[in-house]
Amino acid sequence: MKTFKYFLFVLAAAFTFIGCSDDPTYTPGEGEDPNCYGIYFPSQQNAKDHELDPADPTDLTFTVMRQKEEGAVVVPIIINSSEAGIFSATEVEFADGQPETTFVVSFPEAAVGTTYTCSIQVNDPKYAFVYDEKATGVSFSVTRVKWDLVVGPNGEQTGKWRDDIFSSSFNNSGKFAEKSIRIYERADKPGYYRILDIYDNAFIQALFGGNYGGFTSPTYTIIDATDASKIYLPEQWSGRYVGNDGVLGFASQVPENGFGTGTAYAENKGGVITFPKQGILIKFEGAPGDWYYGNGSSMQRIMFPGATVYDYAFAMTKSEPADGVVNITATLGADVAKVEYAFFEGKLTEAVAAAKSGDMNAGTIETQEITASGTIAARMDETGIYTIVGNIYGADGSLADFKYLSFGYVKDGEDKPVVLTAVAELTSQYIAEGHDRQNSMRVIAVGEEIESGLWGLFASEQLAGKTIAELTQIVKTDGRSFSAEEIEDINDTGFSKLVTGLNGGTSYTYLVWADNGYYGKLFKQEQSTEGDPDPRKVAYTLDDMTGPIDKAELLKTWNLWAADLDEASTAPRVVMGEVSITENTTDDADDFDAINVTGMSAGESEEDDTIVWQYDADNGVVWVTKGQKMGSLAAGGSTFYLKYAVGDHATKMGSDAMDDMMVGISVAEGYFAFVCSPSFAAQYNFDSIFLNAFSDPDCTDKKGYWLWLYNILLEDPAVADEASAVQAKATAARLRTLTGDAYRVPSNFVELRGKERLKAILLQNAGKVRNKAVQTQRVEMPELGVAKAQTTFTEGVARNAGSSAEIKFIGVRYK
Repeated sequence: MKTFKYFLFVLAAAFTFIGCSDDPTYTPGEGEDPNCYGIYFPSQQNAKDHELDPADPTDLTFTVMRQKEEGAVVVPIIINSSEAGIFSATEVEFADGQPETTFVVSFPEAAVGTTYTCSIQVNDPKYAFVYDEKATGVSFSVTRVKWDLVVGPNGEQTGKWRDDIFSSSFNNSGKFAEKSIRIYERADKPGYYRILDIYDNAFIQALFGGNYGGFTSPTYTIIDATDASKIYLPEQWSGRYVGNDGVLGFASQVPENGFGTGTAYAENKGGVITFPKQGILIKFEGAPGDWYYGNGSSMQRIMFPGATVYDYAFAMTKSEPADGVVNITATLGADVAKVEYAFFEGKLTEAVAAAKSGDMNAGTIETQEITASGTIAARMDETGIYTIVGNIYGADGSLADFKYLSFGYVKDGEDKPVVLTAVAELTSQYIAEGHDRQNSMRVIAVGEEIESGLWGLFASEQLAGKTIAELTQIVKTDGRSFSAEEIEDINDTGFSKLVTGLNGGTSYTYLVWADNGYYGKLFKQEQSTEGDPDPRKVAYTLDDMTGPIDKAELLKTWNLWAADLDEASTAPRVVMGEVSITENTTDDADDFDAINVTGMSAGESEEDDTIVWQYDADNGVVWVTKGQKMGSLAAGGSTFYLKYAVGDHATKMGSDAMDDMMVGISVAEGYFAFVCSPSFAAQYNFDSIFLNAFSDPDCTDKKGYWLWLYNILLEDPAVADEASAVQAKATAARLRTLTGDAYRVPSNFVELRGKERLKAILLQNAGKVRNKAVQTQRVEMPELGVAKAQTTFTEGVARNAGSSAEIKFIGVRYK
């Protein structure tokens, strides 16, 4: 039986040792006064934080009640406040037989812009019970603040809010809704703004095409622009929830919000506030300590009333050097009056380019000018790296922005070849990890002065007959970009990755596009894995779909093959049990053909783990529906309740609140794989199902995940061999705590494409050329072999015969 790794501290907290004494003493508490009036304060509206306009009355009325109604009485009260002399109160007076009365608290001396706190208490045991549960006091705060409507230069009263907080955070496919807003400025604090109810139902409808979740109104969104050079969104809640993690909150990534040395301040240009990419962080009420990136497309924008958005766009693209010329294509936005530009030696950073822009604007650096889109032909004196900086000016002659572009220039008659060696090789070095010469391949890239590039491993049969231009486009479209660290490796000891999840007896082509700042070049090498093709060893993606599967073929008992995230397996998949798929007519609907799936908990659940998924007859696939309960199990003396979720095992991201994150597809005769849905494949790889463990039957108190299976593959027993009879032996301890980042499982995804669109694009992926480097791991470069050579020696210096070769080969021999 599996056990919990983190269980002892929970049990220890439940026990306390009690000492013994031969001479115990006990002092009873003071008894209640039998004639006590039982004064208490019921719940009431005014017991809260008040924000009042300076023109509002400076008093509040409170209600007091008593349990003994006989006799007239004046109740003594104690007033405690954050500042003396601010609050005063009328007498708390009851007439004979009167159970309820009111009194008034006044604060005419409260200054505008200051928050004052106040508590009023009845402490005398003659008037209030000592041990009664009813409240014998009331607390509140008062802030007198005037908020003025921001009005534009021509009397405009509304601005605009364009959202990229929800859009990027919920994978909204480039849709950024914009709404009219009224912006109010705090009179005593210029630059401090608020907006009421941004994320109401109408706005969410415009964003997502549906009314997701709920909204708490009123909700004010605050913008702090009191320092014009440090504009930011304070940490706050949006009032809107869309999934099962509660209300979404957000904050600019700046020190004012506790984010260290962050500098993600917004910028105000002409009444238009824009925020830097990923400079806004989001969190969820259900996990308030976990932060994720928002504003991923840098489209978050606030327009003040009367502000105008100008098209000051300026784009520059470079050509490769040819005949001593680099052509720079310049495209000007509609409102750009002119661009003044100058060239500088070297590759400038943004900070240096900004300084050069300022010098150009001040007239201390000579510039040239263009007033329309076109091509700048650059001829430099020497071969090298240069940067062009362009200042953008509007019709009023003011500097609107600047752009810069670095490029490599090669003088006519000289050359700067791309120096790179790309190798794809089979290796037996990682057999202990389950990666052998049949299911993996090591790819290597070693070069000199490489600045950027992309790479990928593709099925050779899909590339047959492709031209160099077509292959280049494939790797640029579907390749993986080299990171800065990987580029450093290429130029140093070498880039080395192990690509796993490949099929045996299959030819793959390693494509690398490398750019040295002057030229770009495609490199390719074919390599075949050993052995025979084995569907159980492949890491599948949507393009591996071979066609639809009939429902009749689906309804059977399958062998469940999968990889266990917590097991040190010697194979990419092992048999985890059996899965039975049966008909379900009870849950059928007009657009939902239900099927029952039993056994997906891999035997972990001690109860029936049947769940309901959807069969799609149009495409012959299975859609994985949102998380459902899967029974319970006993461990560590407690009962834990299971509910599955869908996740990306590499990033440990997932959700149990959405349909269609994964889809089951036919990948070979007798094999059915579960892969990432086309709605998410461009950004995520939802390749797994994991069981979350909860302490309660309603599955609200999540303790961690119990089991995480990825690379899930169903095998028809009719095509199985003896390997399929070997059952996986689970030995790893389960149930990780959520305190560690490594096991944090956020649920911040929202389905943004309708089922019909998913169905329409699903089959487009079948047979599509795709990068097979889905599962990779960084590995050490192989040891270099000793190169044997026959040599002769001639006294004197040999002349360099020169070379016209475009690419210099690095002669490295590998064992």
